[in-house]
Amino acid sequence: MKFSTASIALTTLALIKQASAYSALGVSYSPYTDDGNCKTSDEVASDLAQLTDFTYIRLYGVDCSQVEYVLNAKASSQKIFQGIYFMDQIEAGIETISDAISTTGASWDDFVTISIGNELVNSGSATVEQVSSYVSTARTALTSAGYTGDVVSVDTFIAVIDNPGLCSISDYMAVNAHAYFDY
Repeated sequence: MKFSTASIALTTLALIKQASAYSALGVSYSPYTDDGNCKTSDEVASDLAQLTDFTYIRLYGVDCSQVEYVLNAKASSQKIFQGIYFMDQIEAGIETISDAISTTGASWDDFVTISIGNELVNSGSATVEQVSSYVSTARTALTSAGYTGDVVSVDTFIAVIDNPGLCSISDYMAVNAHAYFDY
């Protein structure tokens, strides 16, 4: 069976609305179109208008002006769980976030957490020691930029179980729990 992008989007939105009725508090957001290009500010605003029931919006990176666009479009009650995806661009990512805050008139209070990397140990991209170094580098740069909130690394449930050293790196444990894939 083949589904159109529109039918998938509508089904997803319906499921999101249904989930929000059961106190689902967060949603991951992607700033990309179906063909992989960056969404416009208006497209991001249109998407976020459908997500007002969610308290937290997770962004995995800082490309595509997504930080600026989401800061402009989110409801005042919403907070961003902001990711920095590329470990060789930690400082540049923090600068992008700071610039978006300045451009939009927002503040660091609009961010509930800054995550450094995503599933780095699970994917074999980094060791626990490397993740610790990345988070430490980010925490120092974020403090210098004026951020005082939580800084975390995110990995899979299985990676954390197999690598308990991940537990001491973050301000709290942030895991991607995949009911289907984590077996």
